[in-house]
Amino acid sequence: TFQQLFEPTVTPTPGPIIIMMPVATATPVPSGGGGGFFMTIVTASDILTGEDDATVGQNLAFVAATDPAGAATTLLDASANNSTKAGSVLAASVVADVNAGASILKELALADLSKSAALISAAADANAEAIGNAIVIASQDNTQNIGKLIASAASVDATAIGKTLAFAASVD
Repeated sequence: TFQQLFEPTVTPTPGPIIIMMPVATATPVPSGGGGGFFMTIVTASDILTGEDDATVGQNLAFVAATDPAGAATTLLDASANNSTKAGSVLAASVVADVNAGASILKELALADLSKSAALISAAADANAEAIGNAIVIASQDNTQNIGKLIASAASVDATAIGKTLAFAASVD
């Protein structure tokens, strides 16, 4: 035991530094468990070429839950090429998550209203009830901006927006 006191102590050497970063993938986040980390990305191309609007809409709603401005910008980019398809995806995202959809509407109301008008009209034509529900939620935060968005959209398609407002009125 006396000799052990004179032996040098072993100093542990540090291991390699590990930096963990999320991996971007177009795969939606699993709804439960899994332990993996996925970042969902939706591009304007995904919106325009996605065969299943419901799936693309669900992914867009997931994105909008954390980045509604990015989701709105992506929809406007897609709408420039095909407002009908982009509107259908917007309606599908509202069906997937009405609060995320309402967040997108709030961002669209802050964007270029002439560009947003065609998108909202197409979304209202695709699913007037869902868009009406999102309008109710979005207008609770800023009635004036949402009103401007609705008025702009009505100038594009008064019938679709009228149906949407009828559904919104039945809710609130």
